[in-house]
Amino acid sequence: MYSRLRKYKNIKAVGIIALLFVSFLPIFGLISPPPKVVMIPGWHGDGSIFDTMIPVLEGQGMDVVDFNPSKPGTQAVSHDASVYPGNLGIPALANQVEEMIKSRTDPSDTFNFVAHSMGGLIARYLIEKGPSDPAIDNNWASRVNILFMLGTPNHGTWE
Repeated sequence: MYSRLRKYKNIKAVGIIALLFVSFLPIFGLISPPPKVVMIPGWHGDGSIFDTMIPVLEGQGMDVVDFNPSKPGTQAVSHDASVYPGNLGIPALANQVEEMIKSRTDPSDTFNFVAHSMGGLIARYLIEKGPSDPAIDNNWASRVNILFMLGTPNHGTWE
């Protein structure tokens, strides 16, 4: 009986040591911190469509980027597709969203994008076209781990 208790204590001690070791890995640069989550809305550009999703993600321990700290709670990106003199296209919106992300994050951060509708096209443009568009940084493909597209019209829309 005593040997079983001693084995249990050894296993418990090893578990605690392993947990402490793993928790210090990011500090020593041995593993990278988890990616930040960026929420990109669709055509109307109103980030409030993610208001019910953000607390759920944060409750799971995810770091959702807050794009408007002056408002209570974490706020998703809000962009304006209808800027005068006419509607902005995907490249201009991608540039707009990129500037917002840069203003709220560090250059070394990695991301998971959650994008709805046209927001998915914006995110995809950042990732795929960044290297060929001089207005967009060319390192988005290496900084985005996952792109979740919700209802994104990747093959166009109906007339």
